[in-house]
Amino acid sequence: MSDSGSESIGEYDLHLSSLTVDQFVQTVEQNGGHMILLKMVGRTRMINIWRAGWPLNRNQPMEEFLLDAVTAFNNQQRASHTRPTTPIFDRGSVALEVDLEGDVFVTATKRIEQK
Repeated sequence: MSDSGSESIGEYDLHLSSLTVDQFVQTVEQNGGHMILLKMVGRTRMINIWRAGWPLNRNQPMEEFLLDAVTAFNNQQRASHTRPTTPIFDRGSVALEVDLEGDVFVTATKRIEQK
């Protein structure tokens, strides 16, 4: 899932029920780089969760943050007369794509177990 000039830092199993947004960000940035984009794999397209410059409540539970973001994304889709999409769940997990910016541009897929 990486473009030329990019490298993938792999997949992690993270439990949403035990993470705040801040803990999630710290985990994905632990290998260097700065999170600039967060997307979730949806049934018909990627769901934009967060991008650099958007507000980010670091104390919010991660599950709540993702639910709010998916709801907001689909409300935007409806407002622009575009069909909403739903996350793809695989054995209780959703796939998140995190783009990091540092010395190199890194794309990683994170699997998050939903409790």
